[in-house]
Amino acid sequence: MGCGEARRGVREKADEARVRRRGIGAAWRARWFAIVSAAVLAGAIAITGRGAAAQPNASEAARMPLSRALMNAEHAPARRPGAGAGRPPPAMAPRMERRIETYQAPDDQRLDPLLDPPTAGGAPIAVTATAHIINLSEINEVAETFHVDAYLMMHWHDARLEYAPDPASPGMRVYKIGEIWIPTVELINATEPRERSDTALQVAPNGTVFYVERFAATITSAFALKRFPFDRQRLVMIIHPFAGDLGQFNFTDDPHPIVTSREFQLYSSLASWDLQGVRSHVQQVQLPNGMTISEINFRINVQRRYKFYVWKVIVPLLLMVGLSWMVFAIEPGDLGNQLQIAVTTVLTVIAFGFAIAGNLPRVPYLTYIDAFFLCCYIFVFLAIVELMAVHVAHRGPNPERARRIRRAARWGVPAAFAISNAYLLWQFGIV
Repeated sequence: MGCGEARRGVREKADEARVRRRGIGAAWRARWFAIVSAAVLAGAIAITGRGAAAQPNASEAARMPLSRALMNAEHAPARRPGAGAGRPPPAMAPRMERRIETYQAPDDQRLDPLLDPPTAGGAPIAVTATAHIINLSEINEVAETFHVDAYLMMHWHDARLEYAPDPASPGMRVYKIGEIWIPTVELINATEPRERSDTALQVAPNGTVFYVERFAATITSAFALKRFPFDRQRLVMIIHPFAGDLGQFNFTDDPHPIVTSREFQLYSSLASWDLQGVRSHVQQVQLPNGMTISEINFRINVQRRYKFYVWKVIVPLLLMVGLSWMVFAIEPGDLGNQLQIAVTTVLTVIAFGFAIAGNLPRVPYLTYIDAFFLCCYIFVFLAIVELMAVHVAHRGPNPERARRIRRAARWGVPAAFAISNAYLLWQFGIV
């Protein structure tokens, strides 16, 4: 009995000590909360720069110095745990509400109406666009890309910018990018967004806005290499409005012809091409979602300089094929010399094909140069077939038959080779 009462007494004392510790901890948490609240309030007063005089309705805690607020917070009575949680101190709440209600954006941050598109009655703006080619380089038939350096020039009318001309300064007014509205366009068939180096924005007295930018980009375009190396290519630059500006403006053709720089032939990087001209074409394109947008295509026409392939590829192949026909001048019984000439020619043609493979386009269809190589292989192989037939006939009971085959091949094989090449030229549209 005495032991049980002793244990209950010990538990009661332990419970009283635990309650006492909780009360002390709650008191310290309440004091620290008051200290932090006062510090935050004083910091807010210092940042906003508003003194006690500018806030006649502020609380007493907002007007007292920071040191006094801290002292009062230390001697403040302890609060119950959780009391006042979830809401700011009373001294801060009115200040926060007043700041939210009276906030206005500064004048320099308000949107300028000149940045809006100058649409009249909701009709799209007519934007005339043209290009001035400075340089072309890196035309890659394998990757089907080319690099262009050019000027993009656009002009449109904005009635809001009309002004009376000043005789003292007859020039046009100059604006900066971001001061007035300009159409945002994208070069959609570029491998990466175009790089703009220089821009100019001027406005005439009648409200006509002239925009010029210099840009450089690597562009993808479909190549038609069936007639290679006698081919002509149409390199296309496709310009669309920005997706966020759909319906705001439409492109129109510039009546003036597109020109290239006068010094283009001096510094052009097109060692294998001749620039024939540049044309523009405006069309309406329907998107998959049913919307119709304006599109302008700049078509750069170039023609390949084929003399390299004539003198470095075609003529050497013709000589190799002609070398294989030397077997027709050897006696039918001399098989060793005939085989030596024929086999050497075959190996030479194969090695030559491997040597120039890096200069030929790798496309999944047959080009003219591929067909010409195939024709040369076939006629070199026919020379070997002819000499074997002549050798077999010469060893047979009728040696005269071998001589008749040799005389027929001496004239028939070159004639068939010439007819085959003429057909290839016609089939590929070269002549």
